[in-house]
Amino acid sequence: MLRRAIEENSLNLQKIRYPDLKVYFGLDQLPYFTEGVLTIGTFDGLHHGHRTIIKQVIKKAKEVNGESILMTFDPHPRKIVFPNDNSLKLLTTLTEKIKLLTETGLDNLVIVPFDIAFSQISPSQYVEQIIIESIMAKHVIIGYDHRFGLNRAGNFDFLKEYESKGLFSLIEIPEQQINDIKVSSSKIRNNLNRGNIQEANQQLSHPYIFTGQIKHGLKLASGLGYPTANINISQSDKLIPKHGTYAAECLLNGKVYNGMVYIGKSKTLHTSDRLSIEMNIFHQFDHEFYEEELEIRLLEYIRSDEKYASKEELLFNIDQDKIACENFFNLRDSQSLCTIAVLNYNGRKHIETYLPSLENSSSSSTDLLVIDNASTDNSLNYLRESHLDISLIELRENHGFAGGYNEGLTELSSKYVALVNSDLRGTDNWLDPIIELMENEPNVGAVQPKVLSDTTPDQFEYAGASGGFIDAYGFPFCRGRLFDQVEADHNQYDSIEEVFWTTGAAMVIRTDLFKSLGGFDASFFAHMEEIDLCWRIKGLGYKLKVVPQSTVYHLGGGTLDYSSPNKTFLNFRNNWLILLGNLESSQLIKVILVRMILDNVYIMKHILSGKLNHAMAIIKAHISVLKRIRATSAKRRINSYHKNRSGKKSNMTGMYSLLLPWRYFVLGQKKFSELSKR
Repeated sequence: MLRRAIEENSLNLQKIRYPDLKVYFGLDQLPYFTEGVLTIGTFDGLHHGHRTIIKQVIKKAKEVNGESILMTFDPHPRKIVFPNDNSLKLLTTLTEKIKLLTETGLDNLVIVPFDIAFSQISPSQYVEQIIIESIMAKHVIIGYDHRFGLNRAGNFDFLKEYESKGLFSLIEIPEQQINDIKVSSSKIRNNLNRGNIQEANQQLSHPYIFTGQIKHGLKLASGLGYPTANINISQSDKLIPKHGTYAAECLLNGKVYNGMVYIGKSKTLHTSDRLSIEMNIFHQFDHEFYEEELEIRLLEYIRSDEKYASKEELLFNIDQDKIACENFFNLRDSQSLCTIAVLNYNGRKHIETYLPSLENSSSSSTDLLVIDNASTDNSLNYLRESHLDISLIELRENHGFAGGYNEGLTELSSKYVALVNSDLRGTDNWLDPIIELMENEPNVGAVQPKVLSDTTPDQFEYAGASGGFIDAYGFPFCRGRLFDQVEADHNQYDSIEEVFWTTGAAMVIRTDLFKSLGGFDASFFAHMEEIDLCWRIKGLGYKLKVVPQSTVYHLGGGTLDYSSPNKTFLNFRNNWLILLGNLESSQLIKVILVRMILDNVYIMKHILSGKLNHAMAIIKAHISVLKRIRATSAKRRINSYHKNRSGKKSNMTGMYSLLLPWRYFVLGQKKFSELSKR
């Protein structure tokens, strides 16, 4: 029965894809590992001591230009060697261990099925058949007290004999480090059994987690007005901490939610010995999640499990629990006036280069948040390894710029959020002048800094320059940039001005305003979504401003090159969607006619220039817009609803009553200062 359960569990786990980390179940079909660096152990809990060892393995692999490998066992060897010993309680299930290992930057994980037959192999078979033949390790990092093989007869000295034959190099983990790991494991278990969850989490270097499928419960909590997600823990030897109520967060379908967890036997409501692990999520859902996987992260112990005299007394205490949990989250989340939110997709190079510059963005308290759009490079591993002080939200798929921010900012509670591109270099305290203005002027909805080129610092950067404007026919431009013509910065545009749009590369916006408008239009995916959002903000009567006293440097084209046909498609399509979704009805027909003529001119220009892919991109953009007519009409109704509800007149400052292509291409006006206003 046990063997069959193990095999079924392994088969289920093999169906899961683990980004970056390659997971192998068994020794039969291992690939050739280039200059493999191996460590071996159970690694239960994957706590701070374990992570120190794994860092050594990864470091050595980088030094020899090889691959890092961790070999572990399932089930835990003690479960097979001492089958009647039920005292073993694990900090992590195999599923949880694998997930935690994906966060370390490790290259390969080999999971060896541990059974009676495996426990009987001799030390020489262990080394020759597994370490040398199956894994082909070139370097082995192991503790001085490591024991292996039948009767645990193999040890470090036994391995040194093979090293002396040149079969692999052997690196010893110091005695003190091994002792620290043993102490850490026992301390973690003791703290969990006592309800000292914060101490345990600190020793683990991550919150203590439960992972399981959401199952139907008795719905007793629902009857009290607190519906819960009941999870089923598949491994009976998972350590259950002290029974009671905890403040917790959970990961469900790639999003993190706050809530409270009850662990116990519901003594007030029934007398069975059935253990319940139930989470009440502080979020309203319009559908059920039965059979979905839920990861629960325990954060704070609230109270012990108690039996009350009545349901009314129980309900009163649950109400008090929720208040205590909300106070915990409010205290945790209230530390920041502004959150710097960086959207990442396969941006390891940019994250490594630019993220450190954002750490000193303000003298006020700020949080740094990275929203990852399901990256397939190793940027996530780098973030986990090198930036432990930042918050990280991992999305399961690439939602684009617009959808990525919408998904990632759902639970944000800071007053302001700075939406910052991953290829943007901040200067010291660049946020301070912006936040000061927004604190003093509550009718300002969003603000941008002056954006200069990171490669040519004395020039404005294409994406935003010194504030965004738009002409009467939907052509956007900036103080410092008309079409592709970028000006040098001679401080000529250093005045604080009201603008029509603020750049998506560095936009500071009121969090509640962003949420009330539903964020960006996710259908845009990328490009010009900030102009659409700004138009909707101005529709509510808010002002938008540029504060050039704040300066940042932007690489530009970091996610999609400016000359890409895909960018041409997105720019033309999204520009049409902006006009059709936001322009006043009285202006639509005139603007549509003029734009169709101009777009055809652009198509011919690209054809004559030999850029057929760009010409086709514009045609495809028109087709895409036609397919979205119904959705665009619905958006106009939503925008109208928001305007009527606000009771304020639209603020159209920053829209110029001119045709920019005429001024630029015919009259030769290449600088913002040459345009006559409105």
